[in-house]
This record gives sequence, structure tokens and C-alpha cells, in this order.
Amino acid sequence: MSAEIITIVSGQTLYKKGDNPRSCFILQKGSVHLLNEKGEKVAGVGPNMIFGEIEIFANLNYRSTAAICVTSGSAVSVPAEILDNKLKNISKYEALLIKEFAKNSINRISN
Repeated sequence: MSAEIITIVSGQTLYKKGDNPRSCFILQKGSVHLLNEKGEKVAGVGPNMIFGEIEIFANLNYRSTAAICVTSGSAVSVPAEILDNKLKNISKYEALLIKEFAKNSINRISN
């Protein structure tokens, strides 16, 4: 279980709404759009930004958005287990704060 650098291609779907969130991503180069269930852009992701972590932090077993590559580039794919292990090493109050923030973020995207 380790992070890996992946190549992304314009038009590639990194994940679909409803997929199991097995990893999050740190975009190194390129751009990605996050789309709601209507296919509307709810967020744009650029280099040095993280995405796909919200569902992991919120303990959801499904993606709330789809991630589509707009331009080619590269990203670091970080397995969910790494984030879960990091959460175990912080206080329960810090973990609760992160989980609540994640849930609130999902509610804003969904509405």
C-alpha cells in the first residue's frame, strides 16, 4: 500500500459518481473537473490540489461526484488506507472535525 504517480489523459474518467472511493489524488500537472449527477461542473482542480478525499474522510462507500480529466498530465494516487491510517494517529476531536467538514462539503456539492 503506497502512493503511485499516474498519467492522466484528456477525457479520462478517474472515477464516476457512485464508485467506491479507494483513493484520493494530488494533481501534479493538468486539470480535472468534478461533476455532479447532472454532469454540471461543481469544482475545478489544478496542479498541487487534492481531490477525492472528501468521501474517504466522511467514511462514505460511494463517490459524490465524477472526476473527469480536462487536460493531460499526472497525479499521485493515494490509497484510502493511507488516509485512514493518518486519521487514526490524530485525536478523536480532530478526526471528528475533519469528518464533519467532509460531510458538509458533500452536502454543498449535492445541493
